[in-house]
Amino acid sequence: MSQEVFVGDVDGRALRYGKSLVTNGSTIRPGLICYETDAATAAIAGASQEPSGVAYGARHQVYRPQSKYFDTGEQLVLLKGDFQCYYSAAFFVGQALPSFGADIYVADGGIMHTSGTYKIGLCTKTMARIEEVGGVGTSQNLVEITFEIGKVS
Repeated sequence: MSQEVFVGDVDGRALRYGKSLVTNGSTIRPGLICYETDAATAAIAGASQEPSGVAYGARHQVYRPQSKYFDTGEQLVLLKGDFQCYYSAAFFVGQALPSFGADIYVADGGIMHTSGTYKIGLCTKTMARIEEVGGVGTSQNLVEITFEIGKVS
């Protein structure tokens, strides 16, 4: 089984937004597309919500997190602007990676698809990585998505 992979802001150009932003549910994990429900709350975007950014950041808990999901009311950061991230198939509808050059849209559940209403980016690279498993390693395909997402003012 391939590992779920999200590497955020690989080029260091994203605006990190969310000094006082918190989650409104416990289903947000880094890498999902989110929208702002009000000035201080973020939720997972669906195909019918205009996305605000990509969930990003470390868990803000005093204990070691046992899950990558943010708790309800936990602080998080949204990546906005023009930037790149790496993703595995777990973040796409049907767990199918897009092809090079495909337009990327937000889909229900904060994942991505190659069709939809709100275009958020473009697939700019496909690559393979080696997953370390028992010292042998298994190849896993990833894609680089170049985002243009969220209003940056």
